[in-house]
Amino acid sequence: MTKVSLPLLAHNPWSPSKADLAGNCGLAFKLRYIDKIKGGPKGSPAKIGVAAHKVLELAIQGDALNSALEKSLTEYQEELTETEVEDVRALMSNIDSFMQRFSRLTAKHGMQELFVEQTWAITPNFEACAYDDPAAMIRGIVDLAVLLRSGQLLIVDHKSGRPAAVTKYMTQLDVYATMGLSRLPNVTAVQCGVHFLKNEKIDWAAVRTPDYIRTILRPWLLNFLNQRALGLEGYAPSIGRHCAWCDYKQICPAQDQGTDDGQGKSG
Repeated sequence: MTKVSLPLLAHNPWSPSKADLAGNCGLAFKLRYIDKIKGGPKGSPAKIGVAAHKVLELAIQGDALNSALEKSLTEYQEELTETEVEDVRALMSNIDSFMQRFSRLTAKHGMQELFVEQTWAITPNFEACAYDDPAAMIRGIVDLAVLLRSGQLLIVDHKSGRPAAVTKYMTQLDVYATMGLSRLPNVTAVQCGVHFLKNEKIDWAAVRTPDYIRTILRPWLLNFLNQRALGLEGYAPSIGRHCAWCDYKQICPAQDQGTDDGQGKSG
């Protein structure tokens, strides 16, 4: 194994969301990941998304959809308001449509192995490791992955927010593609996609071949995380659109420097 000494190691293990926060605001990164200050309670969209994710998890693993729904609502009954419960129920037709589409896909192409809510992680040498391994460089929770009979690995991330172009999520998807090859080194290709619950749509990113992942994505990921780590020097607050959903607005010293353009006032 090659010994690796990189700036990114000062803040590992990373995740796609952790890297995003590092790129948005150094102060928010410090408060969350170094000072370990918890953010505020989940907003309504987040709570609805968590419950809907649970429904999908159970349904994909074999539960009838109605059973999966009731199990999810029971698990989160202390957190969901009556209105939020109805919002979860309103997503059921879309989830049912997704399940039918997923069944057709696996029936057509054949399925070797199914992965649901998997905790994947890799080292800086791009070896698969346990999620809680101290050597982990980056990790993530994969909502759904299926190894097809052809050897192609499909990875799907469920999104409960407003549908957007798949290009918005390419960092996360390419991280997952990189982890997928490390986890299953004999795959013939990896393709990642985003499933939007609100319109039951799956947007697929480009197919990534093993050669592309090894020669393009692996160097990119090391450089990306190193740049994120180097950019954190001083942990300076940063004003931007991300401030609108920042958990630390009330304690951000930059809040009075904000503008009135609707972007928020904190880092």
